Amino acid sequence: MIRMAYPEILNRLYFGNTILQYLIFFSSIALTIIMGKIVYYISKGIIRKITSKTKTKFDDILIDIIEEPLIFLIITIGFFLGYTQLNLADNIANIFTGLTRMFTTLAFAWFFLRFIDSLIVHYLIPATKKTESDLDDHLIPIIRKLSKIIIISITFIMILSNFGYDVTSIVAGLGIGGLAVAFAAKDMLANLFGGFTIVIDKPFKMGQWIEVGGYTGEVVEIGLRSTRLKTSNGEYITIPNSFVAEKGTVNYKKYRQRLVTFTLGLACDTSNAKMKKSKEIVKKVISKQALLKEDSVEVNFVNFGDFTYDLEVRYIINTNSAGEVRKVKDAVNTEIKELLEKNKIELSYPTQTLYLKKL
Repeated sequence: MIRMAYPEILNRLYFGNTILQYLIFFSSIALTIIMGKIVYYISKGIIRKITSKTKTKFDDILIDIIEEPLIFLIITIGFFLGYTQLNLADNIANIFTGLTRMFTTLAFAWFFLRFIDSLIVHYLIPATKKTESDLDDHLIPIIRKLSKIIIISITFIMILSNFGYDVTSIVAGLGIGGLAVAFAAKDMLANLFGGFTIVIDKPFKMGQWIEVGGYTGEVVEIGLRSTRLKTSNGEYITIPNSFVAEKGTVNYKKYRQRLVTFTLGLACDTSNAKMKKSKEIVKKVISKQALLKEDSVEVNFVNFGDFTYDLEVRYIINTNSAGEVRKVKDAVNTEIKELLEKNKIELSYPTQTLYLKKL
């Protein structure tokens, strides 16, 4: 009785298909998943061992990039073979066909993305390291990102086409909002051309300490759209390349020396003797610094301020390291303050003195 009832259950209809057809559909997907797993383990355990013994590295790279996309493609084939066994309405059949084409397109796009990226990583980048110019070092990240954008864009267009959309009419339809798109793309294009300007003109390189538009930090990334700086506090600042191209850039790495300037404001009741003593203290403290450029210290009385007698101090130190500059400044400023206090020379702060005259 069980043998007679079994085929009867399998032949029951649900939504135009028998249980047997549904079983075939799901079994087809399950079998291809198992097949994909088998292919993966064969590749990992056998094929990789064989390719590792060859002299060329290309076969190892090819096996590495093809594994996952191939498994995804095998499962897609199982999905296709499974749903062709079902009786589907035309609109549902079109959706399943579109999904199959989309999965196939994604599998090939996945492969090409990994293939191009692997060629850049394993061949192009090592080749650029052997060259003296660092222009290619900046171009490689841009080429890498641009290639991904192109492949993803083509894949997106193909998927739309697979689902029956008229891609040419969609592109033509964009002409209606062309002006809005142009305005929206203006900043993007400005940043893109700014990036190429940075690469070609080379105002700075990776790892250099720069100042641009009031922002100061170490260059940690030069991208297609923006440049990223790391400040002395460890913060990251992302600056659009158009801003970098427009503003003047100070590259501290290109200078072997650093000019330090500051203004020392003495109180308005400072005598000429104390003014002279202040100059001597400042010169003496700065002259002791090991990194000081010889005969570079200048201390000049330059201004009668509202609350101060202003001494302008200038000196040059033989370093381009931001860290060493900060240490020299700290040592100089700390000792100047100590000696001024010791000699009872007051630094100014905003005050008002009211004089009363007896009539």
